[in-house]
Amino acid sequence: MDKIKLDSLSDYANFLIDKVKEGGDFLKEQLPPVINELLLLERIESSIYLVISITGIVVCSYLVRKAYSLSLKKKYGYGDLEVTLTVIGVLFGMLSVIWFFISLHEVIMVFLAPKLYILDYLRGFLK
Repeated sequence: MDKIKLDSLSDYANFLIDKVKEGGDFLKEQLPPVINELLLLERIESSIYLVISITGIVVCSYLVRKAYSLSLKKKYGYGDLEVTLTVIGVLFGMLSVIWFFISLHEVIMVFLAPKLYILDYLRGFLK
């Protein structure tokens, strides 16, 4: 902190006003690059989550199809392996679909409405 002699209340008020102005100038300079970096990070992160959820949907549908094809090869229908593969495929498939729609919402917000995304992001800090 600057070492200055503050003799009166007006000197102290002027000193505080100067410091607030300096802080405001710093924010004006640094805020746009920070917002751009935040948007870039969120774009990459939400795109990765979207790809992971699509991969999960594909893998789960493959498991269900594999279980069905295994059950067709048997004379007696579904066995333990087929039932296990089907249950795992359906459960994780449903989770992947839910995750897909959540990720899709974030991708849409970040790419198409970045200002709204920033406001929503800041609203999360204010809670």
